Amino acid sequence: MVMPALILYNWGMAYSITLRVAVLDFLQQRKGTVEDACDEFGISRQTIYNWKELLKQQGTLERKQRNYPIKIDPLKLQAFVARYPNAYLKEIAREFNVSVTGVFYALKRAGLTLARGYKRTTVTQ
Repeated sequence: MVMPALILYNWGMAYSITLRVAVLDFLQQRKGTVEDACDEFGISRQTIYNWKELLKQQGTLERKQRNYPIKIDPLKLQAFVARYPNAYLKEIAREFNVSVTGVFYALKRAGLTLARGYKRTTVTQ
């Protein structure tokens, strides 16, 4: 009984570097076509073309690291939370001119939590 090759398909996760190298070596060493590599490894043509382009642009098959700018200075955020431990995310967002979601993730990155259950101090401008 032949088992289907479902284990070769990648459902949303990145392919390993060893597989990427193996596919490109298959194309170079055996002088095979992209369609042959697709059949052999169970991946799409576009994936192979993406890897070739990545190798040409970066010189490596590693995935690109995305560096997003940090809009909120962690030290200023820490000072603000120390001064106003009961401030709502909305108030912090207004103070730093960012979204509430941005404040949430900045607090999470900094390892800070807001105090709850205490007498509230109002944020003044």
